[in-house]
Amino acid sequence: MTLRIPLLWRMILPTVAVSVLLLASGIAASVAVHMGSLQAANVLDARVEAVIGVEELLLAIRDVRLGIYRYASDLDPLLLAEARAASQRAQTRLADLQTSRLPMAGLDDIARGLQAVDVALSTPEPPSREASQKLRQQITERVLEQSYQLLQSCRSAASEDSRRNQQRAQRIGTALAVLGVSGSVAGLVAGYGVARGVSRTMEQLGGSLRSMAASLAPEIDRSASNAGFRDLMAEMSNVQELASGLQSELEQSRKNAARTDQLAAVGQLAAGIAHELRNPLTAIKLLADAADERDATLRGPDLTVLRAEARRMQEMLQSFLDFARPPRLVREPTSAASVVAAAVDLVKPQASRLRIALALRLEPCGLISADPQQLRQVVLNLLLNAIDAQPQGGAVDVAVRPDQRGDLAGCLIEVRDAGPGVPEELSDRIFEPFVSTKETGIGLGLAISSRIVRWHGGELHVANLPERGASFSVFLPLAGLTSASPRTSA
Repeated sequence: MTLRIPLLWRMILPTVAVSVLLLASGIAASVAVHMGSLQAANVLDARVEAVIGVEELLLAIRDVRLGIYRYASDLDPLLLAEARAASQRAQTRLADLQTSRLPMAGLDDIARGLQAVDVALSTPEPPSREASQKLRQQITERVLEQSYQLLQSCRSAASEDSRRNQQRAQRIGTALAVLGVSGSVAGLVAGYGVARGVSRTMEQLGGSLRSMAASLAPEIDRSASNAGFRDLMAEMSNVQELASGLQSELEQSRKNAARTDQLAAVGQLAAGIAHELRNPLTAIKLLADAADERDATLRGPDLTVLRAEARRMQEMLQSFLDFARPPRLVREPTSAASVVAAAVDLVKPQASRLRIALALRLEPCGLISADPQQLRQVVLNLLLNAIDAQPQGGAVDVAVRPDQRGDLAGCLIEVRDAGPGVPEELSDRIFEPFVSTKETGIGLGLAISSRIVRWHGGELHVANLPERGASFSVFLPLAGLTSASPRTSA
């Protein structure tokens, strides 16, 4: 018994010291990571709510401006009532933002502007056409501009939080790596000390056993030798259980850090929903504006298009929730010229209002195997981008012609504008998600267009023109042919 006590303590003391050190370090790291992740998640949730709230406020303000514009055209009291209702919605959205968990600069200015608009709309005497036009201009200059600045500020803050979370995750990974290396070094040192103690003790026990060999039975010698090893194995089992618990805590900490990055991505995707709804809403608005200008009601083909665009918005919301999984294409023999002509007809009223000349050249190039709905989304997105690139007026040239890529025959759809072109620093990344040349752009339109073209076995390219502007070209193989290696490049 006097021989087992020194052996037991020599093995236990270094192991207990290392275990307590690792346990304390692991608990401290777990608590720090958990608190940091919880705080980051709360901030990101607030950022996402702020971005969505400001975007809803923008939509409500735009509805107010549109209602006043339509009232100024017809002086219909029902249209004025719609503008008042939109103003109340904007006031509600603003009140929600004012109770947000995060401070947002500029809300007071927007509130004063909306209050002035609400007062002007609530007068007993309906405003005149001139007063309505002046009020619409006031909304554009005083309210919408402030709202756009607030939206940009919220998005910048969300991006900054995302960047800080990534840095925090890197620091956590580094700290965990240092903790692991330190634990390994401490374990090696402790193991070396234990090994030396055990070795010395075993040498002493061996000498004693050899001196007693003549008088002790072999089985007694084995019993004395095995008693210390059983105790050592029991202690090693306890250390293994502690190490397993620590590993589980560290794994949970890594999962929390990964969750923080996922929340940042959710904030960007939530902001991107507004962008993807813009195209069908634009089509609906164009039809409504065209009918308003003709002083006619929507019926026949226009009403069919209106219903189709509303249905497409519902489908788009569902597909956006599963962004990484491509939707199923409904292919059929399609004329690229008819799809492009339909998209051009949709944007003609908007181009005319912005003094943008639209030129369309169609050459027969055969039928392609495509989903007309998805292909029209691509063309409409390219046309709207070309129009947005020229807010002061300009020209957009659209052409459809046959093309040959090696042994592959197909149709080429080209959209040219006279805008500033694509910045050099973005030319290689223009088709990546969340890359945009617009201050208020989300950066998903071209990314989704690129994926749709690739799903059709085609190619989407962009190039800056020598004189001025940019050219986006879509190559699609003819029906019955497939591209050997579809790609997207700048």
